[in-house]
This record gives sequence, C-alpha cells and structure tokens, in this order.
Amino acid sequence: MDIFCCGMYRSCSTWQYEVAIEILRHAFIEGEPVEVLPIGYRTGPEYDGESPASQDRRTIRIMKAHEGHPSFTRAIDQVCGLGLYAHRDARDVIFSLMYKRQQSFREIVRTGMIHQVLVNDRFWRSQSHVLVQRYDEIMARPEQAIVEIASFLGIALPAGEAARIAAAYSREANLKRTRETRQALSRKGVDPKAEDVAEVYDPQTLLHWNHIRPEARGWRDLATAQERALMHRMLGDWLAENGYPADEMAHEFVDPAITKTWRADSVHGLFRCRSREISARYYRLAVPVKRMLGLGKAERRSKSIDMA
Repeated sequence: MDIFCCGMYRSCSTWQYEVAIEILRHAFIEGEPVEVLPIGYRTGPEYDGESPASQDRRTIRIMKAHEGHPSFTRAIDQVCGLGLYAHRDARDVIFSLMYKRQQSFREIVRTGMIHQVLVNDRFWRSQSHVLVQRYDEIMARPEQAIVEIASFLGIALPAGEAARIAAAYSREANLKRTRETRQALSRKGVDPKAEDVAEVYDPQTLLHWNHIRPEARGWRDLATAQERALMHRMLGDWLAENGYPADEMAHEFVDPAITKTWRADSVHGLFRCRSREISARYYRLAVPVKRMLGLGKAERRSKSIDMA
C-alpha cells in the first residue's frame, strides 16, 4: 500500500506527511505493527520507475507528490494507493512560492506555476480514495485534522495522541526545525540565500530551510494592483468554487500596457505547464530530447541538505 501526500504547493502537504507517519505508528494487522517506509518526495516518472504498489497493508510506503501522473492513478484505481490532499487560497500559494523560491511574481507566472496549481488540483480531486482538507481548517483545528486523517487511514488513535502529534508538528515546532536546517547549512559554509540553495530540505522531515515565513503576511499585504487583477482573471472561478473570498480591489484601474504584458506572460506560463505535463507522461523520450536541445535547466528541483 502506498500513501501519497499530494497537497497543493505550500498548503500543508509536508505537515500531512509528517502527521501520517506518526499516525501509522499505531497501525497493526493481526496484532503485528505495520512496516512504514517514508520515502520522501517522488515525481510521477520516479514513482513509475519503482516497484509497483501492493495491496498488502502490512507494508506501507508513504511519500510526497504534487504533479499528477498516470502511475499515481493506476495505484489508486487498483486500491493500492490512498491520497491526502490539502488546498489553500491559491493567491496565498503564489506569494508563499515567491518567498520560498526567491522569485518575483512575474517569474512565477512565466514558469507556469499558477496554471500548475490548477492542473494539480483537478488531477488529485478527480481521483478516488483521496481525503481533501483545507489549509485554513488544518491551521485552525489541527487535532481535528489529525483525527480525520487517522479515520481515513482506518487507524484508531489512543486518547491524547492527536493532541501530542499536533503539538509535535505545530507551526512553532516546525519553524524551529527549519531554523536548525538553516544553521546546519551555515555550519557547512553554505549561504542559504544563494539561488541554488533556495529549496534545500531536511531529508527526514522534508522541511526546507525557508519552509515557513516567520511573519504572517498574506497576498493582500503584498500584491500590487496589477498582480491582484491578474490573479482574479486566472483564479477567480476556482476561488469562488472553493469558497474563498473574492478580491474587492481586483477591478481597480490597471495600466493597459502592463495588462498586455501579463497576458503574454500567462500564455508563456501555460506553455511551460503543458510542456512539463507532456514531459512527465513521455519522460523516457523527453529526457534525451531535452538534453539534446539544452532544455529543462531552468526547472528547479528540491535537494537534500546532504547534497548542498
């Protein structure tokens, strides 16, 4: 059995991964503990290249994933996989990505990340056997979210265990872990603010050194009028469908010349998003083609602190 912690970027998928591992410590079959194998982050092509998932629940692999892939669908359809998905106000996702990746709003648009957020959301919500949770509800009531995950996995938690797990993986506790990762980088003589170190993570928790923004600042505090207008155009329908409040300032005057530039950037981002999707589906052909054309070098991939 495989469990995919497949939440939207910057929306508690790492928290679900950490929490699910703790919950699975209480999984037993015929009085014997289940073997839990945390294997970290997997792309669809990476997962497809590994041994297939088994229906045997005595061994459970648990991993993080974001982008969809046919190999994930096959595992879930064959009742060999379960998904834990969390979503968040996509506008906050964008600005959280900007902070974590050290990229501008325009770079996020041009790399196709806004389109990718919506593509991933459609993919995972279309799968069977996927628990869907909201980021804001997880943050407001973590114990309840933990009980929901345990129930979904068919595991009864001992009294007080949900509260213990919630405290162990609270925002404050995880912020402390990210600081420890940053200190470890400094001890290695690595500058955390260097561009190629922007997404270094701890291999055990999968928390990046900059995973959590110390100050609570959301998109309303940070977005310009042009950015708000573009997010409304690209995300308005999705936000309304999922119960997120509309932006009352999205229709303020925006310079037409700037709007034209944003539209071109959005088209560029859509192309990048579609290219990633095709590359993932046909990766055995895509890898040598991209290497021959010198493509793909700009795509960022997280790496363990051991590789920094």
